Amino acid sequence: MNYLFLANALVETTAGAVALVSPKTLPMFSHVNSQGKSAARWWAVAVIALGIASFVARNASDNDVGKHAIATGMLFYHGALVYFCAKAAEARPGVPIHVLLALGFALYINTHAHFF
Repeated sequence: MNYLFLANALVETTAGAVALVSPKTLPMFSHVNSQGKSAARWWAVAVIALGIASFVARNASDNDVGKHAIATGMLFYHGALVYFCAKAAEARPGVPIHVLLALGFALYINTHAHFF
């Protein structure tokens, strides 16, 4: 399951880096004004932080509570994004990737987490 954390890290840091450099490149930020670009960059920093957390957790033991906490947070995050991306026409291209990552984290939690 280390590949799940690595894949999540790549998706999040790539999206964050693109939004940091050129927010209008991403469909969900294509119509933002200058204030929106600033908010998109704040979002980018947060998403990069999620990617870094996933990257660091990838090699942690499957018994590590920190790894379980990150997986639980990522399940909520990707599950919520499936809902919000599906509602916003310009963000719909993000639905499949968030569905796959949400399912991956749900499977990880189901098979590795013993605290639920």
